[in-house]
Amino acid sequence: MDVEKESDMVDRRHFLKLAGVGVVAFVRPAGTVAQSPLKIGSVGAGRMGSALGGLFVKAGHPVMFSSRHPENLRDLVQRLGPLAQAGTVEQAIAFGDVVVMVVPYTALEEIGRAHGPALAAKPLVLDICNPIARRDGAELVKRVEEQGGAGLASAKLLPGSRIVRAFNAISYLRVASIAHRPGGFVGQVAASHVMTLVEADGQVVAFYNQNELHQVQPGNEVEFALKTLPGRIIKGKVDSVVWAQGQGQFLPSGNLPSSLAVQNQPPGKFAVKFDVAERDRQLFLAAGAAGDAAIYTDGLHAIHIIRKVILRVGSYLNYLILKLH
Repeated sequence: MDVEKESDMVDRRHFLKLAGVGVVAFVRPAGTVAQSPLKIGSVGAGRMGSALGGLFVKAGHPVMFSSRHPENLRDLVQRLGPLAQAGTVEQAIAFGDVVVMVVPYTALEEIGRAHGPALAAKPLVLDICNPIARRDGAELVKRVEEQGGAGLASAKLLPGSRIVRAFNAISYLRVASIAHRPGGFVGQVAASHVMTLVEADGQVVAFYNQNELHQVQPGNEVEFALKTLPGRIIKGKVDSVVWAQGQGQFLPSGNLPSSLAVQNQPPGKFAVKFDVAERDRQLFLAAGAAGDAAIYTDGLHAIHIIRKVILRVGSYLNYLILKLH
C-alpha cells in the first residue's frame, strides 16, 4: 500500500508540520536587580557569550569574559563599560559566583580536567554548549547521543558541577529581544499565549485521511519533499501514528454532547510522526514548512516506484514560482 496525499491547507489536503519545545530564559535589565548583583564568569566570549554577557552587564551584574587570548576581548570590555572585564578561563571561574559555559563542545572535556574541582564548588554552572557535527565532528555528536544527550554528557565531563542547560535552542540574535522587563506586558491580555518555544531538533508530522493508515506500521520507509527545499527528497521512517485528534474531544459545558456537531464536519485527519534519516538530520527544516509525503508500507511494492517518481518530479516543480512579484 502506498499512502500519500498532496499537501495543501486551502483545499483540505494534508500538510507537513515541524514542531518542538525548547528552553527560554529571561534576564533583568539595568536598574531592576532585586538582590545583590551576582558576579558572573563567562567561559567563552563568542557571539552567544558576548550577547548574554552584555545583557548581564545591563542588568547590573559584573561579568568577566574569558578566552585563551583575553587581550582580544579589549574592545568588547570597553564597549560594555566598567562592569565588564577580561581574563583567562581560570580567572573567570574564580571570579564568578555563577559560571556560564559557552564554548565549542569539544572544549568541555579539557575544561573539566583542568578546572573540575573549581566548577564543582560553584552554586550554578550554566551549560550553553551544544555538540554540532559540522564544527565538533560527527563522531563526537554520536558519542554524546549514545550517552543520552548533551545534558548527561556534560554532567560526566564536569563531574560534581550543579549544571543547568539553558539558551541551547535560541539564536544569539534573539536573546536581547526576549529579555523582558519586570512590570511590562508579556501578552496582550491575561492568560493569552505569550511565546512559542521551538526545539533545535524538531519533529516532522504528516496528516492523513482516516482510511489511509490501516496498513501503516512503525518502521515503514518514508520520503517527503518540502517546498522550502526544492529538488530535495528527505528520507526517514515512521515513528508512530497519533491515534487522537480534536474531533474526539468534548469540552466541559452546561450542554449535553450532540452528535450533530461531529456529523456536520468533515472527518478529521490523524498525525503520523516521522523519524528523519541520519543523512538528512543536518538539513534545516523550517517550522511550519509544507510539502508532499509518501509512506511505503509492506504491500503493493510495484506501486512504490511510481510514487517515488511522482514525488521527485513534484519536488523539482517547487522551483517554479508561478506568479509575478
